[in-house]
Amino acid sequence: MTESIGIKINEIVSQFVDVYLAEAETEEYPYAVYTSTITPVYTKDGIDHYQSDVVITIYDKDLDAINPTASKIQQAIVSLMSGGKYSARQLRDYSDCTDGVWSRELSYTINQYN
Repeated sequence: MTESIGIKINEIVSQFVDVYLAEAETEEYPYAVYTSTITPVYTKDGIDHYQSDVVITIYDKDLDAINPTASKIQQAIVSLMSGGKYSARQLRDYSDCTDGVWSRELSYTINQYN
């Protein structure tokens, strides 16, 4: 089994906003950055599944523009990562503003099964 959580997150988020792994490669708003910490979960037979802590942060100068994008991402993750190969559980949804730039952080635990 090959881990594919990061690939799936990138596919989902990129439908709605430019997305980058760990660090933005642009200064054009809006954009999103995600991190994913993968841990294999073992049984006596080997890897049972992968568990990932995923944080997706959306940045824009307008909070009213971030909220619909965040909602679309949340709905897509729930629909595309529920049942079957993946399961997702949202842990946190947090908004903040620093130096006139809004951010909305969506945090998940995602499991990938065979």
